[in-house]
Amino acid sequence: MSYQGLSGKAREEILKQAKRQIFRERYEFTEDTRPVLSVGMSPKSLYKQLNEELFKGDLPDIPVEFNSRLRKTLGKAYYRIDLGGNFVPTKIEIRKKHHWTARFIRKVMTHEMCHIWAYNFHNEGKHGRKFWEKMSDLGYPKTHDWDDSMSCERDMYC
Repeated sequence: MSYQGLSGKAREEILKQAKRQIFRERYEFTEDTRPVLSVGMSPKSLYKQLNEELFKGDLPDIPVEFNSRLRKTLGKAYYRIDLGGNFVPTKIEIRKKHHWTARFIRKVMTHEMCHIWAYNFHNEGKHGRKFWEKMSDLGYPKTHDWDDSMSCERDMYC
């Protein structure tokens, strides 16, 4: 089959599908459809719930809040560097204005919590090796996407 007649976007989409297929053969993708963020439930409550379920309560107690100014990302984990050069997690922010589904906000929060885990236990920033190992262990490997995902459930890695 020749791919020369395809546009750059079409070739890119075929490559993404191939990567997803490779990862599906290696990992079982997670899909958690329990309801989240019910009336009165805050992002902090979701953080506490996932911290117990996924991280055995090992992550630090940090502020977790919605931020209506986030535009380019769905979530952001912050840290500071102490005098010894160690990463110290400080907070998580989640985009407020987004069409959140239960499984997608859980995925985004898990992503940010993996950053906190990598900062706290491995002194690793960005999307490093330890970060992706933890994401994969939790059922969200790189290129994770659901077969029936809606456009609001896509991120830059899908």
